[in-house]
Amino acid sequence: MSHMNIRRMRELRLEKNMTQQELADLLGITVQAYNYAEKGRRSLKVSTLLRYQKVMGLEDAEMWRLCTGAPLPMRYETSSHPGMLS
Repeated sequence: MSHMNIRRMRELRLEKNMTQQELADLLGITVQAYNYAEKGRRSLKVSTLLRYQKVMGLEDAEMWRLCTGAPLPMRYETSSHPGMLS
């Protein structure tokens, strides 16, 4: 998870007024696994990241930035690619 924006993960969770336990339950993982991910100590599986995107209500571009730290490549920023990550 070298590029994952772990600070933003925490901010998003707090904006939704969720505890780590509540979010972990929604993602189907242990609170310890989520805690490690939020601290940058472990990576989340792609399937868990896709659930995270849905639970947090993130658009593709925001999820891409969260995971990579980079803006969504220009060729994907059109409506011809709806739900690229969802």
